Amino acid sequence: MKSSRIASIVFVAIVAILMLGCTDSETERVLDRADSLMDICPDSIYQLLDSVCRNNADAPKPIRMRAELLKAKAQNKAYVDFTTDSVMLEVADYYDHHGSANDRMLAHYLLGCTYRDMKEAPMNLQCYYDAVEAVDTTSSDCDYRTMMSIWGQIATILNKQYMPMEELDALKQYQKYALLSGDTLNYIRGLEHHLSPYSLTGDTINILKTTDESIRLYLKYGYTSQAAMAVASVIYVWLNRHDYDKVHQLQQIYETQSGLFDEYGNIAKGKEHYYYGKGMYYEGVGKLDSALYFYRKLFNAGHTFDACNGLTRIYAKMGNVDSVSHYSLLKDTVFDEIQTNLYNEQMHQVKGMYDYTRNQKIAHQKEQETLRGKIIFAIFVFIVLALAIASYLIHRSFKKKKLSEISLLNDNYISTALLYKKALNEQELLKRDYELHYKTKEQELRRLKEQLTDLQAQYEAMTSENKKAALHTSNIVQCFHHFSPMDNEHPNDKDWDELDLILSQCVPSFYHMIKHSCLNINEQHVCMLISIGCSSKDASNLLHTQQQHISNIKSTANSKLFNDKSARTLEVNLVAAMKNA
Repeated sequence: MKSSRIASIVFVAIVAILMLGCTDSETERVLDRADSLMDICPDSIYQLLDSVCRNNADAPKPIRMRAELLKAKAQNKAYVDFTTDSVMLEVADYYDHHGSANDRMLAHYLLGCTYRDMKEAPMNLQCYYDAVEAVDTTSSDCDYRTMMSIWGQIATILNKQYMPMEELDALKQYQKYALLSGDTLNYIRGLEHHLSPYSLTGDTINILKTTDESIRLYLKYGYTSQAAMAVASVIYVWLNRHDYDKVHQLQQIYETQSGLFDEYGNIAKGKEHYYYGKGMYYEGVGKLDSALYFYRKLFNAGHTFDACNGLTRIYAKMGNVDSVSHYSLLKDTVFDEIQTNLYNEQMHQVKGMYDYTRNQKIAHQKEQETLRGKIIFAIFVFIVLALAIASYLIHRSFKKKKLSEISLLNDNYISTALLYKKALNEQELLKRDYELHYKTKEQELRRLKEQLTDLQAQYEAMTSENKKAALHTSNIVQCFHHFSPMDNEHPNDKDWDELDLILSQCVPSFYHMIKHSCLNINEQHVCMLISIGCSSKDASNLLHTQQQHISNIKSTANSKLFNDKSARTLEVNLVAAMKNA
């Protein structure tokens, strides 16, 4: 690894010397090589890419944008803070329309890192979400490692904003992409980071469960020191339960196997808060001098509030009133400073959110104005084109019309003359046909009239009983009795006309009573149906209506014919009237 790093630095130095004479294709090869060495020596690569960007200001835009993207990537890996968002805004905008999905994700991620360093949390978080949405996670070449980093940054922001449930969701995504990228260590670290949101919610059961699982996985994959460091997360749980044997066991593992302590028992810088747990342990087992020793170490390490809290308790147990008063006052002072700093931080977050919302509103207004301008321009262009096309079509139509008028005049004259001649011929033919047809119809009418007179004479010779019998056995009456509502069969106008004829022939006076008694057509039809033996249900089916409606019609018809308002007696009255007919 060391020799590889030296070789990389040598490569960077040589390239930096030769950069001024590079062609575009050579610059692209340098960028490819720099990208491959990014994780080995990011600080040197950052310096190289900074030189590439400065010396290639006139290069084609794709090369300039890639150089700026890789420079920002190296800058982020080298922990060099971003101070402005102007370059990354341009880069992100470029890759929104060019390059691969991975390039687009990386550009928005690094823009988010820019806002992270500029303390713009809302913009920072939005850029991370934009980066997540920009990539196709189902693609075989998806950059899962960068996705893992993005979700890790999102989890960090949510932790600072005290959003434990959202932080847990982000950590699960972090673990998912750690596994997809083959990074077992970061997968386990993601699991261990669950302890922070569990602590915020006071979920002790999950704290213990997650710690045990993290330690098991660390040991399974050979990360012994990480497993030892993980035990620190549950020391305070057992301290609060006053299980000091368990606390002592965990502290021994942490101090002997984590690799964080020197030969004098001092913990690594940045981890000094562990002394508070040591002090609580010795305080719990009654070793006040040892507790006092560790609280003082905690005080010297800069953790003033917790140190004063512990020292106040110890001196109270020792009966040292002056020290109790001194550290109590100091604790209150530190607490006020903490509250002030917390308030300032919250106000900064609120201001950042306000600025972000305001900027979003301004950006939205500008987008609306731009869109409105584009719409107006498009409408203007459309109107101009429509007018031009309409003018052309009108001119062409007018010209075509003029050209066709003469031809049309000739055609009309010829066709009209031919039609006139044809009409004269047809008139002569029709005249001859009409005379022949008229004579034929006259003969047919005389024949039918003779037959009708003969048939009427036969009817008149029949007795009243025979006529009524003929009525009920007629085809049309039988047809009415056999209509099937199930098959959607109903009488048509021709059927009703035939029934009218047979009734007028067989029972003329009865028929005359029904037809000339102010009955409407429905009332007439109901009376006719009842007179040929149809029930109310049959009548409702044949007239395609409800039985209640038939009952109402019967009542009205009975009143008009027989001055009887009952629906039930209509059939009796009609039968009597027919019998007397």
